[in-house]
Amino acid sequence: DTDFFLGRKTVSGKEFYSIVNGNHMNVNITSFEKETVDVKITFDYIDNGTDDIVIDYVKWETVNGKNKIVNYTENITRTNTGGMKTATVTLSGINAENLKIMGTDFTIKGAETDLLVKNIIVTEK
Repeated sequence: DTDFFLGRKTVSGKEFYSIVNGNHMNVNITSFEKETVDVKITFDYIDNGTDDIVIDYVKWETVNGKNKIVNYTENITRTNTGGMKTATVTLSGINAENLKIMGTDFTIKGAETDLLVKNIIVTEK
C-alpha cells in the first residue's frame, strides 16, 4: 500500500513515481502479520543527481530499560549517470505498525534533486 501524492512522470516511454526535491514517498507494508520484521526492498530508479537516496524507518528498542522508537536510515549513493539502476536494501527489525508520519512504515527520499522510482517490491527476508 503506497501513498504517492507526488505525481508521475514518463521518461523514455516508462512511467515513474516522481518524488519532487525535498519531498518523500511514504510506503506502508501492512501485508505483514507481525509488528517487527526483516524486509528486503528493491526498486528501480533513474540515476540523476549525486545526493543519496535515503530510506528512513523506525525500530522499537530498549534504551536504559525503557522501550522507545529509534529512527534509522539506509543510504543509496547516486552517481548522475542518467541511466536506470536497481537498488536493493535490507531493513532488519523494521517496525511495521505504521508509526511514521501519515501512518507509514518507511519513506524514500531524494534530498537535493528529484527522484524518479518504480517497481517498489518489499518482501520478508
